[in-house]
Amino acid sequence: MKYAHGETLKVLPLLAPVDLAASTNYSSYVDLDLAASWIEFEVSFGAMTSTDTTDGIYVTLEASTAGASSDTNTAIAFNYQLSAAVNTDTMGAVSTATSSGVLVDTTEDNSVLLCYADPAVVQAAATDAQFVAVGLTQSSTDLSASIVGVVARFIPRYAMASQPSST
Repeated sequence: MKYAHGETLKVLPLLAPVDLAASTNYSSYVDLDLAASWIEFEVSFGAMTSTDTTDGIYVTLEASTAGASSDTNTAIAFNYQLSAAVNTDTMGAVSTATSSGVLVDTTEDNSVLLCYADPAVVQAAATDAQFVAVGLTQSSTDLSASIVGVVARFIPRYAMASQPSST
């Protein structure tokens, strides 16, 4: 069975779980040329602590012509699903985020946000864009703890036992 050896599914860690600083953070980039279709970004949230429950983290998808964080980034619209808390086995409905992204607030900590990047949308939003990353921005400096990690999953254009680098 190919799935057991990961030949038909590429799983790519993009950002190890980290406590974010108050600035914007980017995951590593994924090269769209190596994906056969849509790319799913799993953004995992741990505990988020703040004095205000409306504080949280804005999640955006950023398209770029280069595989590095730079001024060439263009925020794009995307579809997403937000899970309920850990061990509840509940996913929210698929929703659409504008290029401004989606806010995951402190009442939604210990959850997973699945973001779906459509290569056609990426190309329409940013001419010659070949790479996509996840942007993470704290909504307030009152957010004192915010553990976040990012993993990408996609079907590779060329399935094989040893996948080529996607970053």
